[in-house]
Amino acid sequence: MSVLLGENSSVILSISGITIGATTLILYYRLTRNVNSELNQLTCSVNNLRDEIKRLQEKIDGATASVGATGRSTTGGSILRAKQRIPGYVSATSSGDEDDVYEEALEGDEEYETSREYDSGSLSSQSLKGKPLKTSTQKLFETVDKLLEGSDQEKENAYNLLAAKKDILTYSQNPDFLWRLSKAAYFLSQIENGRGNDERKKSLVYEARDSAQDAFSIDENKAEAHKWYAITLGSIGEIEGMQVKIKSGYEFKDHIEKAIAINPSDPSLHHLLGRWCYGVYMLTWIERKVASTLFATPPTATIDEALKHFKEAERLSPGKWKENMLYLAKSFIEKKDYSSAVLWLEKADALVGSSQDDKTAQEEITKLLNQYRTYA
Repeated sequence: MSVLLGENSSVILSISGITIGATTLILYYRLTRNVNSELNQLTCSVNNLRDEIKRLQEKIDGATASVGATGRSTTGGSILRAKQRIPGYVSATSSGDEDDVYEEALEGDEEYETSREYDSGSLSSQSLKGKPLKTSTQKLFETVDKLLEGSDQEKENAYNLLAAKKDILTYSQNPDFLWRLSKAAYFLSQIENGRGNDERKKSLVYEARDSAQDAFSIDENKAEAHKWYAITLGSIGEIEGMQVKIKSGYEFKDHIEKAIAINPSDPSLHHLLGRWCYGVYMLTWIERKVASTLFATPPTATIDEALKHFKEAERLSPGKWKENMLYLAKSFIEKKDYSSAVLWLEKADALVGSSQDDKTAQEEITKLLNQYRTYA
């Protein structure tokens, strides 16, 4: 047997080589055929996508051309934007479908890029008439900002939207998300205070402070972060007592002045600095004694300084802010200029407001009007 094998080994090896070579050729052919098939499918997909992009651009161009002087399409409805989703981009919708898009964003869609090159088509924000496509984060911020300007229920909705995302790394490291969370938490704390939920109010105030602090720790040039941190310090002072209130006074002023340096056109910042000056001016004898034990140089301010800041807030936002008008009136009362005080009280009384701050301010406005109207 071994001899037979020895004699025929070269033949067997030759046959084996032919067999292996043939098998290799067959495998190579099959692999090549599969690869070619995949390439053909990919080429077809790319061509289809190019056609889709072209049709989308034609629709946008057609809709833009049909817009009249009123900004509406010639069919009488709002401009219809194509809803096809392109990889890496936000799908556009008609105005009636924006809730659907936002709902998709809240369900955890990744943020969409607006400048990615897509093959030779180079579809980017510039291809859509120079208007950048919005990311899910931007849509969230726009929705929250709108809600925070609304009713108490809308403010609570804004907080719930943000709270649902605060543990996601993308948001927890975003200073613009964090200061909005601080603002929403503070607003809700005031709402809960009106409902008599003291513990819930306290929890929200501390959450608001921590969120604002995290925001300016990431980016110290965020005016809103400094503002909401200062505001929450005032509320914490009310919770923890006179010593903490006085001790945090300098820190409050420091952060408001930082915010004004970044954004001097924000009327609320000037109002808050006016409130600080007014609060220091109105310190009781006992509070001044406590302040003198806490600081080598206790804080000082005049009623004229307070009035200057309230006037600047009114100049930047004329006739719109009930609470600022109230403090203008209170400052004039301290100066014994009762006719000016009553003038501002009447303006504030005529202004309709629905927020918890407006409701609280209105109670004091009514009381002061009854007290000082006869002096005018």
